[in-house]
Amino acid sequence: MTIETFEPAGTVDRLLAPLLRGTLKALLKPAFSPRWSIPAQRRWLGWMARLNLPPHGVVISPGTLAGLPGEWLRGRDGSPRRGTVLYLHGGAYVVGSPASHRSITGALARGTGMAVFALDYRLAPEHPLPAALHDALAACRALRGADTLRGAGPLVLAGDSAGGGLALATALALRDAGEPLPAALVLMAPWVDLTLARLPPATPGEAMLSRAWVAAGAAHYLAGADPAQPATSPLHADLRGLPPTL
Repeated sequence: MTIETFEPAGTVDRLLAPLLRGTLKALLKPAFSPRWSIPAQRRWLGWMARLNLPPHGVVISPGTLAGLPGEWLRGRDGSPRRGTVLYLHGGAYVVGSPASHRSITGALARGTGMAVFALDYRLAPEHPLPAALHDALAACRALRGADTLRGAGPLVLAGDSAGGGLALATALALRDAGEPLPAALVLMAPWVDLTLARLPPATPGEAMLSRAWVAAGAAHYLAGADPAQPATSPLHADLRGLPPTL
């Protein structure tokens, strides 16, 4: 494995970062509210996704895995023989898409040289638990079978926020079924506890996601199911036997 190090952010980056954070907060935070209907939130995020361009040199193409839609992202020098990343986007299980997370998936494709498949898994409330988990499992199995046939590199399962929690729940389900596991997990700020027991109280200065919005997403996804079960809150699961996790 090659580890690439990066220099600390330069002066320009440090000056631009607060501006970018402020712009993102101003444009996105108002939409992430239970006061907006979920279709309205999705439309707004879809419009914002048009501004979310992948890094230069990344090629995007539509694709399917096990009949499930998504998109492939590959860098100019990328090759499936280096491995494949199955990416599960965040969005509290109710919003988000491959398009809304292209800055992340594109950076993964360019930085790792691996092919990235961003899965457009089913969302609540139309498709509550266990729809997203079933989709992620089906995509993993499809990739594993295809990669075995063509002699591709390792499979990495990655995700952010709700997608990070879903990635961990998927790995647990594969482990419990006695199936081969991904070579590694990459979990970015994963949402791994839908009981909300550790969620801080609401404050006027909440950076992006309000407690009320997060709670609404959990309720839509759970649809009355036990929030503490490993399929929804893998923080409460036995985590032994999982692959290396970042």
